[in-house]
Amino acid sequence: MTASVFQRYMDQRFGRAEGEAGVRNLENMLEAMGYGQGFMRNRALEEFFSDNSGAIEAVLMWIENEVEGVPEWEEGLEGELEYDEDEDEDLEDDEDEE
Repeated sequence: MTASVFQRYMDQRFGRAEGEAGVRNLENMLEAMGYGQGFMRNRALEEFFSDNSGAIEAVLMWIENEVEGVPEWEEGLEGELEYDEDEDEDLEDDEDEE
């Protein structure tokens, strides 16, 4: 069975997916796919996400699954929210039921 072009690329060219090397490898892959050209030169990630809302949704789902394990993320998001008295009451009601 022949490996897909994606799998062959990953095996031959991608390398590490962690850290700055992973970001560079992803950018190189996106450039090979045609992103980051013309007026978006050197902005392959930005152009890819602008062109593929499903990729943004996938990243958001990943963040949703991981955010509770990263206190800095959770605190940062919480700091951006407006205070909601109704939500506070809902939390108190939940605690009373336990």
